[in-house]
Amino acid sequence: MQILLRRVCGRTNECGETPACKAARQLGDMEVEERLSAAQPELNPRAAGQCTQALLDKDFFLPCR
Repeated sequence: MQILLRRVCGRTNECGETPACKAARQLGDMEVEERLSAAQPELNPRAAGQCTQALLDKDFFLPCR
């Protein structure tokens, strides 16, 4: 998750207002919620897989520049 956030939001959140950054934050929030509500939080929640997929999406989750 941190890799995705750093890539699309920037190291110092300089791209924090972009749609990609907002979507990445939403995925991160979903991952945290799933881990907190899971019976076995050490297992990867569904949102974690979505974060991994988002790293591969170079059309929407553009690197911060």
